[in-house]
Amino acid sequence: MDDDLIESVPSPDVFCGMVPVAASAPPAHQVLVPARWRELEPDLAPSTLRRLLARTPSIEQAFWSDWLPRVLWRGAASAAVVMHVEPLIVAAYSPVFDTCAMLEFPAWLAAGHGQLATGRAQLAFGDHLVAVLAHLPGEALAPDLHLGGTPAAPAAGGLPDGWANVLPVVADFVCDPASGTLRQAHDDMPDWQWIRAEQCGREELWLSRGALRDGRPTRAAVPAGMDADAYPLRDLLLRSGEMGRRG
Repeated sequence: MDDDLIESVPSPDVFCGMVPVAASAPPAHQVLVPARWRELEPDLAPSTLRRLLARTPSIEQAFWSDWLPRVLWRGAASAAVVMHVEPLIVAAYSPVFDTCAMLEFPAWLAAGHGQLATGRAQLAFGDHLVAVLAHLPGEALAPDLHLGGTPAAPAAGGLPDGWANVLPVVADFVCDPASGTLRQAHDDMPDWQWIRAEQCGREELWLSRGALRDGRPTRAAVPAGMDADAYPLRDLLLRSGEMGRRG
């Protein structure tokens, strides 16, 4: 590990759209159209058949059909690293908290989503992915997040800029791998983020004792061990938009 590189991590105090991003992190803008979302959440992602049959989507379907593209367009691109393949565990790094949200996905997802840089079909330990982050407000830090050594300057209440949680969407799993903008996001990611993501991922695997978040986009903000139906994610996303506009 290059200590000088780790120490050069910048302060994440620049805002982009509705969420804060690290000064050196590329914005996600247009990286991300959720063309492959149906693979992960077929019950929620819009389908061509439903549109052809003019079926009215549920409230949940309508919300996420609007908000997932919005998060991908307005969010901050950040590093994510494969920490395990079976089960598939991904560490999604947040510069705001200087820590990782630990996400679990179905093992079958590892096939066909290989690292863009190598062209391999099968994911392997240490492979680099791109996550897009929407930070969420709250009264207390999400219980499965542990602030690292260089988070954004805490505001009143001890939370970095008033943020308490993060919704990480792994772009490689929901977006077209042939997208030039997705490839550009990989190419533009600063090296220190890949290093810090793996370092924090190792720490979080030990601290979490196996407690992982559901990595699907509509569940990835729910803290490990918490009932997804009891977590007010939609309300928090709406509030995060308001905070971003004020910021």
